[in-house]
Amino acid sequence: MQTPAYDAQKRTKANTSALLRLLVAGYLGYLGGKIALTESDDMSVTVRYLLGGFFVLAAVGFCVYIWIRWQSDIKNAVLTDTEEPSDSADTPSEDVPTAETDTAALENIQALYEAYIAKAEECERNRKPADGLLGFGKKAADDPCHDHFADDLEAALKQLAEQSPASITVCSVLEYIYKMPLTHQEPASVRWMLEAVQGLTKELIGSLNTADAAKLAEQYDADYPRRTRLPVQNQLYDILHKQAKQ
Repeated sequence: MQTPAYDAQKRTKANTSALLRLLVAGYLGYLGGKIALTESDDMSVTVRYLLGGFFVLAAVGFCVYIWIRWQSDIKNAVLTDTEEPSDSADTPSEDVPTAETDTAALENIQALYEAYIAKAEECERNRKPADGLLGFGKKAADDPCHDHFADDLEAALKQLAEQSPASITVCSVLEYIYKMPLTHQEPASVRWMLEAVQGLTKELIGSLNTADAAKLAEQYDADYPRRTRLPVQNQLYDILHKQAKQ
């Protein structure tokens, strides 16, 4: 059976949206467990279990919705016979960049990450314990800084891809992006976002030469063992591995 071709932008958006929804579902499940298991003088054990169970069931139901919605979005990302792929993975790249170009590209990405992490951590510090409980207050994961970061990073990576970057430039940017979740384990909302946006790098992998792709694939496999990877991370490793064989 022939493997379907996908619109890279639509598939990346589907995967990123699904992961963001999973963050919400995970938070609901976490709240449910916390309510049920935390002793309180204000609620009886029965009430705690009922309320906690409600949140857990809501999380499970939301996960079912996420799966159905993701399947639908992925189906819509399949290219028809008359459509052209939106990525430029087959575009050849220069292998001899200047040091200035490499530094500027990496510094631009670093600035986006640093600003996002600072804002997200500020939201976590200002969050009240009851925020998000029963729909009241604002959860840290609901702050628009998460979506803004994903949109800004997507635009920056797309702009970089349009410049036909050298392999060394792309390699330095991807190394940084792939390492960030490992160095920012907390808060969980930040780590999950940093893992989710890795899917935005697929288009750039086509600009890597064989040696750089092989180096990144080996390091990625060491940093993210297959048993712990998200679906989008499995896709990234497969693309890196394929690029290394070309």
